[in-house]
Amino acid sequence: RDGEDFSHADWSADDMGRPQLADCRARVDCHLHACHEAGDHLIMVGHVAQVMYRTGQGLIFNRGQFGGFVDLI
Repeated sequence: RDGEDFSHADWSADDMGRPQLADCRARVDCHLHACHEAGDHLIMVGHVAQVMYRTGQGLIFNRGQFGGFVDLI
């Protein structure tokens, strides 16, 4: 995916046109501050404008699959 197509997800645009995923646990809204070339990658540095979070179980993405945390007794 190119990072611009959100048709596969449940989302809506905020008042600035930024996509906001439904039911996400956390979101960090940033403005691009700087962009640095690093080999075949770009390092993008953002200025944090706003942070939103909700309580709940975290989500893990590992080896191409989503999962969750297991409570240890």
